[in-house]
Amino acid sequence: MRELKKYEGERVILMACSKCNVACTHCYIGYKGNRTPEELEELCRHYSKDYKIVRIDGAEPLVDLGYLSSYKIVGQDWIMTNGLRIYQEPEVIDLLKESGIKTVFMSYHFGIQNSLNGITNEMLNEVTRMLREKGLRVVLMTTITNKNAHNALEICDEAHELGASGVEFNKIFIQGRAKNLSNVGLSKDDYDAFFTQIKQARDKYDINDLEVRRSGTFGKDTVNEPNRFQCSAGVKKVCITPDDHVYGCTCICKPGYEIGEVHDGQIYLYTDFVNDRTWCLGDKMGQLGIEDIRELNNPDVMKLTRKYY
Repeated sequence: MRELKKYEGERVILMACSKCNVACTHCYIGYKGNRTPEELEELCRHYSKDYKIVRIDGAEPLVDLGYLSSYKIVGQDWIMTNGLRIYQEPEVIDLLKESGIKTVFMSYHFGIQNSLNGITNEMLNEVTRMLREKGLRVVLMTTITNKNAHNALEICDEAHELGASGVEFNKIFIQGRAKNLSNVGLSKDDYDAFFTQIKQARDKYDINDLEVRRSGTFGKDTVNEPNRFQCSAGVKKVCITPDDHVYGCTCICKPGYEIGEVHDGQIYLYTDFVNDRTWCLGDKMGQLGIEDIRELNNPDVMKLTRKYY
């Protein structure tokens, strides 16, 4: 039995559900289960007493509008969605506003949208327009593969033309349903081009005009200095899935990658779990299964095996 220590970070992310209304080919979700709105409310109140930040995430929280009451409880004024329910039921926008939502992070995969799911750019353009008319900020989240890694600046230009308040780039994770994809991973050249254009976009647009964000899944910036990258997985944040398992971040919420346990509502981490924060934990753990890692005859990888498992 592994030894446990109390989690002393500041952020807890509650995964509300695994249910989604779209079967995206690039989906990396590996957990299963759905909380009831009442369960989510109870957990939000409970963890808000002990932790500075409690946040709610997917897979697609708008599959159950009852989840919206929890956003008010934790003071979360943003939501992540694929946009489909808003397109189908525009009245949902008023419910978002009543729940205190001010910013909608919406999936919009520039250059590769049609290959990933059944939601078209035209549909998302309409959702963006409706949200803006209701006074909500829209941040477009786009997945980066080797098909669009060299187009980051162009993507920012298109987002600005659509009236978005920001763009958030997320790297493709080859796990979950995304394991069925082939030849989409990033090369060193792709990384370099991406980070170069991210800097160009930030130089071009004032943050109040267009906020250019990139997730920690890309790891260290391969081009620009200074480099302040630090992985927060399991150190400053943990994710709890509907089955009450503890993971380091949303990108590695799948059986076999647990970093701790929940007992009597308290969050504990395994004492042998270590994250030195110098690289993306989700990237290393997400792209290789545990058995794959253990079987590789590589000293560096074997060191990771001893360190994290």
